[in-house]
Amino acid sequence: MGVKKRGDWGLTPPPFSSTLAASNQRSTLDHKRSNFVGIEALKVRHEVIQTPEGEALGCSYQWPDGQYCAIHTDRGILGCGIYDCQIASHFKMAVAICRGTPERPLREPEDLLAANIADVSHAAAELGIQPGMSGREALKCFFENSPTGDS
Repeated sequence: MGVKKRGDWGLTPPPFSSTLAASNQRSTLDHKRSNFVGIEALKVRHEVIQTPEGEALGCSYQWPDGQYCAIHTDRGILGCGIYDCQIASHFKMAVAICRGTPERPLREPEDLLAANIADVSHAAAELGIQPGMSGREALKCFFENSPTGDS
């Protein structure tokens, strides 16, 4: 069977009336005239971050009205407040989050290192990560508990 390509999922859009089509077209045009800025306004960064303990993947996503960032290791995620530790606990994922403020937003992965941990999932707590420690300390816990000794 091969890999399915975009648009090759055997799905047929439901029929709709020309009134609905015209309504959708007007809605799309109105949306384009509003504050919609398009994909060109997105700023994305993925890169390997070197730390004394090992390598991790740093990620950030920014758009005109917001941003989020994270550092990924083979044991878990050090992220900003967009991540939900309760959901991460449900899926047994190790997640530790920091929260930015309007004065000190968390925009880049490196910003997480100096920030304080605000919340952790159960799996992150089992790695020794606790609220109040720095992101750098939390990242060290991820590395110390890595099955390969580094991420």
